[in-house]
Amino acid sequence: MNDSFFLDTNLFVYTFSDNSEKGEISQRLIDKALSDLNGKISVQVVQEFLNVVRKQTPDSDKLTGIK
Repeated sequence: MNDSFFLDTNLFVYTFSDNSEKGEISQRLIDKALSDLNGKISVQVVQEFLNVVRKQTPDSDKLTGIK
């Protein structure tokens, strides 16, 4: 039985972090969700992730056109 599970914002953030252990675990969970088609994600998670990436990326305002 493949139960579905929710993918939290932190999983996506950890895949891009310097913490290799958390990043590897997060990547495996995301890969499993994609391969088994049983992972769930909300619009809020996408928005939170994009907000974190935007804040941590130099010159992100130039990339997005946001002022």
